[in-house]
Amino acid sequence: MEEQAYATAAYNFVPLPDEMLHAEIKPAATDEERKANYIAHVQPKGTNENDERLTGYLDIELKAETPLFIGIGNSEKFFSPTGAPRIPGSTLRGMTKNLVKILTCGAMRGNKDDADFNDKTLYFRSMAVKRSLPELKPFGMAYTDEISAVGKDGKLHSKAEAGFLIQTDDGAWWMVPTNFSTVLDESVGKRAAAVIWDDPAGGVRCDSGPMNSKTHYTIHEIPDFSAPMRISVAPEVVESYQADTTRRGVDLFNLPENWINKGKQKSSYTTAARALQGDDAKAFTQQDDIQYVMPCFYIAKNGTICHFGFQRNYRIPYPYSIGNTHIPEKLQSDDIDFADAIFGRKELWSGRVAFEDATVKPGTEISFEPAAFSKTLGSPKPTSFQLYLEQKNPKRLALWSDKNAKIRGYKLYWHQPKQSWESEDHKTEADNMSKHKIEPIKAGAVFTGRIRFERLSRVELGALLSVFALEKENPRLRYKIGQGKSIGLGSISIRMEHLRLIDAEKNTTLFTADGQWEHGEQEASPEIYTRAFEKYRDDHLSAKGRAAYAALRQELIALMDYDFAKQHPEWSTKDVRMMDIEKDKKTFTTHRPLPTATEVRQRAEERKPQKN
Repeated sequence: MEEQAYATAAYNFVPLPDEMLHAEIKPAATDEERKANYIAHVQPKGTNENDERLTGYLDIELKAETPLFIGIGNSEKFFSPTGAPRIPGSTLRGMTKNLVKILTCGAMRGNKDDADFNDKTLYFRSMAVKRSLPELKPFGMAYTDEISAVGKDGKLHSKAEAGFLIQTDDGAWWMVPTNFSTVLDESVGKRAAAVIWDDPAGGVRCDSGPMNSKTHYTIHEIPDFSAPMRISVAPEVVESYQADTTRRGVDLFNLPENWINKGKQKSSYTTAARALQGDDAKAFTQQDDIQYVMPCFYIAKNGTICHFGFQRNYRIPYPYSIGNTHIPEKLQSDDIDFADAIFGRKELWSGRVAFEDATVKPGTEISFEPAAFSKTLGSPKPTSFQLYLEQKNPKRLALWSDKNAKIRGYKLYWHQPKQSWESEDHKTEADNMSKHKIEPIKAGAVFTGRIRFERLSRVELGALLSVFALEKENPRLRYKIGQGKSIGLGSISIRMEHLRLIDAEKNTTLFTADGQWEHGEQEASPEIYTRAFEKYRDDHLSAKGRAAYAALRQELIALMDYDFAKQHPEWSTKDVRMMDIEKDKKTFTTHRPLPTATEVRQRAEERKPQKN
């Protein structure tokens, strides 16, 4: 396949706002004050229309534009708790809240129960990076400066020291330093990872696993494990290591019985790299207070363990977590945004909206795709800085180690109307992550659902309705829900059917003045409320904030444009295909950046044959 000067992916990003749009609730300095202000806010106000609190419901109609699948666990069947397919309210709620966050310039927090991102420290290893490329030199240096030193032979060697990671019965972690030696063995790079606790040569032998260039293994000497020899390992260092979900090599903390390298390598790559625990650990170390022991390498500075790993050139953490400098501090504010106000803030209050399951529209026939294994796509992880960080300088790529490098924003998936979701080898046993068949609903299925709301202000209701107004304002747009969004599943249209407000006072009587049933409901126009929100938004954002909002909305519209994807025949195979580590090796190794959503569209448009 032709190599590209840029990356492609089945997803792209809506950029973060320049500033957070505060909800109408009075600001506060503490959570207690926020709760009090929230309670005061939701109470009915005066007679002014801007003070009223609105209760009612919105009826919506959803149509599957592509096959759609929402399952439970490993079931191949569509979600059907009553025997008939339905779209869970929780699925619609999650999609809606995410879009409310985007459309209302919401906060981006990682330190709450209902966090917007996982604020963890990412790990990396850049031994094979092409340092000859100027834009990648800082990436290579970020690793070698931390892990390597120049030896007597003038070559770079790992400066990591050997040790045994232990845990004592009180739960504390320690490092016990030791010496190590290397043994030449040309076949070691073809063997599975292993720890040989009773190697005939003495000591503990460590094989790091398959690697073409590997020619040596290491042997840890057995040290004195008594208390005076131990160096404390801070809990956050251990937690940071455990949070590295992208590790492909030996994980020091995985239990023996479920260690098959997390399925991330070929199925033939199993391992005997396992720790000693319990009585085995006590017997090996000859210390009654040790319950866990595992050989490793580590780097310490000023007597403090900075990080550790199984082999000498192990993955190391970046100096900053995702939330530390990579997301603007003003967006991590504890102040209340519209998503907090409408959907609730888990640690403080519940939401004022409820999403019912969407059921099949009466008179609609539902049919299913034949059960098959779905495609399995290897998805780059956030460690791929060229994809997940804003890249504004092609001569010097932004890294997670850069203090002010900014994340690209909210991740959304492209529509792929002509994409086939089935694995090419769907008649045989799935080979990677997909271990069960699925049976999606065919395109054309129609569902109806209801969203109930209680005591929302006019502006809050407008913020909620702005999500569903997108398609009404621009009929080309569609939404994404369910599983398989990266392989063409889950594109839906959503149409607002009825917005009805409920009058609490009228609901207390049975009849109207002329003797009719009193339903206490009245039809309302969504535009009244979306305009109220738009005015509030424009009045409360600065000029810079409004400009940033216009930019993020442009990227959102680009990602949601279903018709554009339909009009470009090579869309799924060229513009938004997920890259393959083997077929796109050069693109990966040179860390080509991912274009913005509008840039992806521009390239597709430029390639489209012009009509005479």
